[in-house]
Amino acid sequence: MEIISDEEDVTIIAIHLAVKFQSIVDWKIHKEGKKIYYQIVRADGKSQMYRIFSQMLKKFNREDLEDLYKLVKAKYKSTRPVEDLDLSLWGDLKTMFEPHIEDVVWRNQQDYKVLDWKLYDSCGVHSLRMQHVYIHMLVEKKYPLIPSTLTIMLEKKLQIDYKSEMAYQLLKFIMKQLKKKIKSLLDAIGITTTQVYVNTTLIKLVMLMNFKENILEEYNSPSKEDANLPSKENANSPSKENANSPFEENTNSPSKENANSPPGED
Repeated sequence: MEIISDEEDVTIIAIHLAVKFQSIVDWKIHKEGKKIYYQIVRADGKSQMYRIFSQMLKKFNREDLEDLYKLVKAKYKSTRPVEDLDLSLWGDLKTMFEPHIEDVVWRNQQDYKVLDWKLYDSCGVHSLRMQHVYIHMLVEKKYPLIPSTLTIMLEKKLQIDYKSEMAYQLLKFIMKQLKKKIKSLLDAIGITTTQVYVNTTLIKLVMLMNFKENILEEYNSPSKEDANLPSKENANSPSKENANSPFEENTNSPSKENANSPPGED
C-alpha cells in the first residue's frame, strides 16, 4: 500500500482548489454604449469579456465549455432567452451538445455557402463559417452533415494554428463520415431510376476522397522539418507540398507553447 505524505496531500488539495476557483459560475450580458459583450464570471470572482462565441472558443478549454453549457441549459431549458445575445449563445451551445436532424440549421445547410472551416484545439471544437450562420461542433461527435457539406469542408481545408494529432484525427473522422454517406447513396441508387445521374456525382466525390486520402497519408508521417510551421518570410510563397496540404495554417497565430496561456482578465 502506498502512503501519501502530508506534503503530497496538501499539493493535491491545492491543485484541486485552483481548478475549482477557475471554473465558470455565471455569465452576463454587459453593455458599453452601443457595444454588447458576454461577461464570463469565474469562481474566483474574476471575469472576461467576449464579443462573440468564437472568441470564447479561442480561450476556453473543454471544461469551460461544458460549465457554460450547463449554466445556460439550466436557465433556458424551459424558457426562451429574451436578449438576442443570449438567444445566439443558447443556439450555438444547443447545436453543439444536442444536435437534432430536424433543427433548422441542419435541414437548411444545403442553402448555406461554406466560407471556411476552423479548428479550436484548446477546447476540441471545429467550426463552419457559412453564409448567415456559424456551426460549432465537438471534434469527437457526429453531426447530421450532408455529403455536399462534408466535401466542401475538405475542399476548403481545415484552418489550424499549429499541426496537432487532433487535426489529423478530425480529418480522418470527416473522411470516414463522407465515405459512409457515399456508400449509403450507392446502396440506395441500386433500386432507383436516377442511377446514371447519381453515379456521375458519386464518382466525382470518390475521386476527391481518394485524392484527399493520399494527401492525409503523407501528412500522417511528417518529417521533423515539416512539423514546424512555415516561417513568416515563406508564408506568402507556399511550396507545391503546402499547396496540396489538407490544412491551412494560420502563420499569425501564437506558437503551441503560448496557445494555452491564460487570457488577460478584465
